[in-house]
Formats: sequence, C-alpha cells, structure tokens
Amino acid sequence: MDKAKAYSRRRVILFFIDIALSIVLLLAIQFSGLSAGLKGISEVFFGNYYLKLLLYLALLSLILYISELPLTLYSGFILERKFNLSNQTIKTWCAEEIKRSILSFAIFAFLVGSLYAIIRAFPSVWWAAAGCGYAAFFVVFSRIFPVVIIPLCYKYKRIEDEALRGSIINLVNAARVKITDVLEIDFSKNTKKVNAALVGWGAGRRIILADNLI
Repeated sequence: MDKAKAYSRRRVILFFIDIALSIVLLLAIQFSGLSAGLKGISEVFFGNYYLKLLLYLALLSLILYISELPLTLYSGFILERKFNLSNQTIKTWCAEEIKRSILSFAIFAFLVGSLYAIIRAFPSVWWAAAGCGYAAFFVVFSRIFPVVIIPLCYKYKRIEDEALRGSIINLVNAARVKITDVLEIDFSKNTKKVNAALVGWGAGRRIILADNLI
C-alpha cells in the first residue's frame, strides 16, 4: 500500500510539473519571438495557408517534445521500471513513444487545422460552429477509436474463457448496456498494470480486458 501511495504521489507531482512546464515553454516561445520565427520559416516553404499551418504546428510540436523529453522519459519509462510496473525495454518504449507521438500529432493537427478553417469560414460565429464541429468529431472518434486507434497499439483476440465471457455479457445485459463483444488485448507486452474498459459507441461498442487482468 505504501508503495502504491508513493507511485500515485509521484504521478500527481509529475502531472502538475508537466502542465507548468508546458505553460512556461509556450510563453517563452511566444514572447521570445520564436513563434514568429517559426511562422517565417513556414512562409518560406509554402504559399498555401494550411500547409504553412501544418509546418508551423510540426515545428512547434517538435520543439515542445524535445524540451519535455527528459520528463517524458522519466515518467513513461524510468518511473515505471523503478516501481516494477513496466515490461518494456528502452527500445520497445522508444518505438511505442514514436508511434504515440505521430498519432497524437495527427489528431492535434487535424483539430487545430479544422479550427482555423472554421474561423475563416464563419468569422462571426466561429465559436458556435467550432463547438458543433468538435462535438461531432468526438462522437465519430468514439466510434472509430476501438476499431482503428486501439489496433495500432494492441492486438485484439477472443477471450478463451467462455465462462468469463458469458458472465460479463450477462452483467452488461442486466445493466441494459449493449455491446458487440468482449475481447482481450495484449496489454502485458508493455506493463504489469491491469486494466479494462468499455469503449466505442453504437455498433462499435465493446468491452476490452487486459490479458494480465484475465
């Protein structure tokens, strides 16, 4: 219990350090003139508005990522190994981190690009249009998350224990929750932590269980 409390305390501290560091870095980039410099670089390479925006976001994200890399390495790898919660080597951690970063940037760039497109198209009511657009995005994203995003990181397979699968289905039926299936993912390839979740929406809704939980 003491070890769990110590781990949780470290995670909370790191969370607030990460927020503070991000704020400081963004303010420094803005007021040092670096942001304007990145904009100038983007304008040199591209004439198209959205390509310039994409390059600007890529450069900004790269600077932020490199600046926060020591904290990311400590919180994502060193701390997990220290508390014997990780099954990853530094090589597999780096591979997963690169994959996660690319995916995160793709979503981030799409959302920011969409916001600027909405502002240009609806300058007087952009806030309302953006709110509706983002709400629609998260509905769609919740639908595709279990069938597109999760398989990029983990492999699904059918739960071999039919009694367990039947018990879970009976439980969700009693709660009047509709799901398409109960599946297992290879969570243990990265961590000793256990996890389970109800993910998706509509026809894509399913329950996933970590293999080390089973």
